[in-house]
Amino acid sequence: MYHQIAPGKVLLEYGPISMVIEAGKNGRPMTMAALKGADTAVQQLEELSGALQRAKVLTTQSAIDEGNPAILNRMIEATKATGEPDITPMAAVAGAVAERVMEAVISHGATRVIVNNGGDIAFRLEPGTSLRAGIVTDLAGCNITHFLDIREEYGLGGIATSGFGGRSFTKGIASAVVVLAETAAQADACATMLANAVNADDPEIKRSPAELLDPFTDIRGQMVTEKIGKIDRQTVQEAILSGQNKFYSYRNRGLLLGTLIALQGHIWTFPDGIARQIF
Repeated sequence: MYHQIAPGKVLLEYGPISMVIEAGKNGRPMTMAALKGADTAVQQLEELSGALQRAKVLTTQSAIDEGNPAILNRMIEATKATGEPDITPMAAVAGAVAERVMEAVISHGATRVIVNNGGDIAFRLEPGTSLRAGIVTDLAGCNITHFLDIREEYGLGGIATSGFGGRSFTKGIASAVVVLAETAAQADACATMLANAVNADDPEIKRSPAELLDPFTDIRGQMVTEKIGKIDRQTVQEAILSGQNKFYSYRNRGLLLGTLIALQGHIWTFPDGIARQIF
């Protein structure tokens, strides 16, 4: 289920989770703290499994309740913050779990923690240190093409990625959307909805009801992107502009601090130059 892959670094594979937990303090690896994080991840999934139907209800119909598992309340809080009418708590599940694992690792003494839950990342850095994160700009290919250098003083705690070809359905056509936020749960929820917003109509785009592609989906009755052909430059620009507008609305409300939007080789970032290409 989980094992050490390097000093201070643990790989957990459990159910839908493939998570890497890295823990350290003052340059010293802390393997036991990372292992405690893996235990916490399993516990969070088991708690959530008993409330899965509540997690699949639209957030507009959900409420933070002391009778819910704490992880579900965290998911509800993050998705409610988006203000979107068509989102469910499941849009924040990966980020929320990563965030909770990070907190557990910190409680066991680690001061540098990176929890990568399938591309949704929660992290805590030591003062004066930084994190270099690789970015996949086409989820269908999964090749790292760019990187971000994130310093502790930026005040970030979460990175999330969404788009067509990722682990979850999208309504949009983005090859990838990467977002930066103060928390991983917030990043996860916003990445999902920002990727949905990178959208336009084109005959080369095929959409289907989500439940026809997955009968267990949490977004039954909603149309999702099934296939994207070669779209023209005007459609690309229209879709990216739609994504830009959504990002700015989130940024103005303090939900997001930065983003990279990629669509069929076209890339837009905020702030400008935040991501650098790997040559």
